[in-house]
Amino acid sequence: MARSKSVTQEGLEGLGAPSLAKVLLEHAGSDPVLRKKLHMLMAGTEGAGKLDSELAKLIRTIGGSRSVVNWEKRKDLVQELDHLRTTIGGTLVAQTSTAAASRFIWRQPTPWPW
Repeated sequence: MARSKSVTQEGLEGLGAPSLAKVLLEHAGSDPVLRKKLHMLMAGTEGAGKLDSELAKLIRTIGGSRSVVNWEKRKDLVQELDHLRTTIGGTLVAQTSTAAASRFIWRQPTPWPW
């Protein structure tokens, strides 16, 4: 039996957008990190205002969370924060550096209530 080709950018490009979109949708259903990445990528195609708005919502959600991240969810949170950082530093900077700069300036956390 012949061995299949390695997964390469050229090989994936040859599959075409519809095939790749179908595979991404299937996996996004069970992978929240991928789903959020795809959501941000799609927001980036709608302009800087939409992307900035989505990033602001995500930052508020993460910043307002009071839950403790256990070791099983740590990897997902690290991936999400890394993707957030690269989206701001890459896509948003390319569209509007002013909005990107404001997203990098984090507000001071509120003190614990006790």
